[in-house]
Amino acid sequence: MHEFTNDENSPMVLATTSIQETWGKDEKILFIDEGCLKFSHKNIWRDLDFSVLKSLWKDTKQNKVDSLYLNQLNEILLERLSVALNIQHDKSYSVKYWRILIGAWLKFFIHIYYDRWKTITYVDEHYKNIKMYTLVSDSSALLPNDTGNFFDLVSTDIWNEYIYHDIAKKWTNIKIQKLGGVNLQQVSFKNRINLKSTAIRIFLEIFHKFKYKSSYKYRNSKYFIYYPYLNFKSRLQLNLKLKNSLVRFHKHSCPISNIDTNFRNWNITKKGDDLFLTAITEIIPHMLPKCFLEGYEKLITFNTNWPVSPKVIMTANAFATDPIWSAWVANLVEKGSKLVIAQHGGVYGTFDSYSFFDYELSIADKYITWGWIDQDSKTILKGPAVKLINLKRRNKNLGKKCLLVLVSDSRYSRDLKFNLPTKDMPNYLNDQFRFAKSLAKNVQKELQVRLYEDYFEWNTKERWEEELPSIELVNYNVGFDKILSDTKLCVCTYNSTTFLETFTRNIPTVIHWNQDANQLNSKAQYYFDLLHKVSILHYTPEGCAEFINSIWDDIPGWWNSVQVRQAVTKFSNNFANVGPNPISKLHSILTDW
Repeated sequence: MHEFTNDENSPMVLATTSIQETWGKDEKILFIDEGCLKFSHKNIWRDLDFSVLKSLWKDTKQNKVDSLYLNQLNEILLERLSVALNIQHDKSYSVKYWRILIGAWLKFFIHIYYDRWKTITYVDEHYKNIKMYTLVSDSSALLPNDTGNFFDLVSTDIWNEYIYHDIAKKWTNIKIQKLGGVNLQQVSFKNRINLKSTAIRIFLEIFHKFKYKSSYKYRNSKYFIYYPYLNFKSRLQLNLKLKNSLVRFHKHSCPISNIDTNFRNWNITKKGDDLFLTAITEIIPHMLPKCFLEGYEKLITFNTNWPVSPKVIMTANAFATDPIWSAWVANLVEKGSKLVIAQHGGVYGTFDSYSFFDYELSIADKYITWGWIDQDSKTILKGPAVKLINLKRRNKNLGKKCLLVLVSDSRYSRDLKFNLPTKDMPNYLNDQFRFAKSLAKNVQKELQVRLYEDYFEWNTKERWEEELPSIELVNYNVGFDKILSDTKLCVCTYNSTTFLETFTRNIPTVIHWNQDANQLNSKAQYYFDLLHKVSILHYTPEGCAEFINSIWDDIPGWWNSVQVRQAVTKFSNNFANVGPNPISKLHSILTDW
């Protein structure tokens, strides 16, 4: 492996995925990203002559410029798509209707396509003697049926191979050499399918169809609480207070539709568009999920058996991957129903750039945070952290394990948060190995590593077994409550819900992360500095490990000290707030208009 260079004269093959057929034979390779180098294929690629393109997303100033540009572009595209889809379906809906229905997909697609575009055009500019091999000739099998299917597809090698090569072919001077086509029907897409949860969902669809079809009280409910991120006890309490029917909600399966090119013969490109805007407007009609075009009538007429005309609808994340819910809500909002969105997980209110929050805020009539506020927005309300309500608080330290909690994400970027460790997973994992190796032997003996689901084939388990075979690994499907019951100290490695939950449960917690990979906004930085001052937050894995070594024999003494308690309390009031009467607070937000 060679270091990255801008050698314009050296002949190279640009490899955009882990599909080995596109790497060439006995040629120098430029891999577009570390995600191309599967750990499970190490015996194949480690002896090749290759370089890996440096990340283009480490310039924080440029990232802010890009983020602003993409937000502006999102509004332009949404306006144009609203007009086009109204014409296509003979409707006259508002921009907000289409924002609710297609906005989540659009936001993610813009970011994904921009990432691929910026990378390919950078290579085209800096490497004049480079070529690509391509497999895919027919993209019809890569067209998602719905938004959930879209998120599965964009993490696959074959989808990314097609997008990268389509951009290169149409918008660059990179030489393209076509290989034999691939039968996409035979390609194994590693989707997020859990057979148990799928079976439960199908059963619930049938059960609720009959249970609620003739229920007058349910069908006329004023409030519909759907995937609110509340646990069962909290949902029960809230629905009782609202005098509402308690529904064990479930996600309907989106009807399958076939491709009909007659639905896709339109264009939203305009004269004067810049090059990227021109490119994305040309491809959108051919990438829009089928449920928004061919399957639109099925979508809007789907019998959900949900309330007929609720006054208020509340969710935490249904808008992201549930087009049936989105279509139902978009129609009701057009008629005057109110949409309340509750913050889904950590990160919100802390990141310096998190554009998907802008989307959530744009469709919400009220937005419930986990404690932070924005004085400039009347929509944003300080509420209880919905996921943390009714969590049991530990009163004494009963555990013995040091729990290291990991994260993972797609090998191919799915959104430009600009500051997640998953932008550079190999280095993130190396940080965790450095941490574990720096622990004293008596602490390392008690170390448990909670693996993240390996949907994305980073082979985290195998990497740990090779690097530190004696460390105890815990699968993601083991319940978090069960793991925490034997945890003496929890170690968090990324900005997320995890440490907010352990703070609430009163479980001793430390955090370590790369400061450059977790860019905080100025308001949040003050509160994270409080955690840093009392040694909860560390910026190097070795520093975190050394601190743990120093307190391991008396963790309660440190955790219960006045300084630590004050820092945790002040931080939690702003980012993990529950408050004395959280259900009453939610009731007030939902009923006070």
